[in-house]
Amino acid sequence: MEVLRMKLQGSHSEVLEQDILKLRNDLLTYELEREKLAMELEEDKRSQKEREQCIIEQQQKNHNLSNLTFVKICEFSCCELP
Repeated sequence: MEVLRMKLQGSHSEVLEQDILKLRNDLLTYELEREKLAMELEEDKRSQKEREQCIIEQQQKNHNLSNLTFVKICEFSCCELP
């Protein structure tokens, strides 16, 4: 009876050990996926910031060009007057 009990305990501990190893591997997989997603999020944030900076620079260029055009029109108009 004791021999059977030891065999049962031994096989049960093997199952528990396998369950623990599987859960540990699952946890490591989830942590790796979480880190991967965190890195992707940081990259997306960087890209968004770069796009926003490009938009701001383009808006400034457009504003400067508009001002230059307005000044040239005014200069041309002033020269036309007798």
